[in-house]
Amino acid sequence: PRPDRAPAYGYPQQPAQPAPAYGYPQPVNAAPEQNPAPEFRMPPMGPQFVRS
Repeated sequence: PRPDRAPAYGYPQQPAQPAPAYGYPQPVNAAPEQNPAPEFRMPPMGPQFVRS
């Protein structure tokens, strides 16, 4: 959630978007159905999910 952008566009900050934490940029206006749980869309270089 980006407090500098989300409120500006009028929609509430979405706490279900740990984009920076998982290592992939995620649009603040992305719909929930287009953004599955982080564990299902593991980033190539995700520091949280390095399952080698």
